[in-house]
Amino acid sequence: MLYNDKETKEKEERFQELLEKTREFMTQHKEELDKQFNILREKLDPILEKEDKTPEEPAFLDEVYPTMLAILKSIQDMKLILGESIMRQSNAFYHEVKKLAAEGNEEAKKIHENLKPAYEAMLSERMNLN
Repeated sequence: MLYNDKETKEKEERFQELLEKTREFMTQHKEELDKQFNILREKLDPILEKEDKTPEEPAFLDEVYPTMLAILKSIQDMKLILGESIMRQSNAFYHEVKKLAAEGNEEAKKIHENLKPAYEAMLSERMNLN
């Protein structure tokens, strides 16, 4: 990737580090996370379903809440990082197909014409979100 300045290069390097860490984490810890969420669900579901709670149960929920928010934020961060990576890959693919189509590749022309409406809609949607 070409960089216009040092700051852009550093941000890209940081993004690539975060992407790698996210992928490693998901690969290494998925089973453990699933196990911990199931344990937590086993503890929380009965409390949440009960109408008459003991004094200890709301205290337990208060204790668990900040941890759950931190976990949720981490998952949201990972989702953003992975989404950005997918977006970059999609952009690269689209532009490569567009280039091949412009060079006269008939198969690329078909693919480009098929992708173009969705790509333009995605760009429009992203601009409206900002």
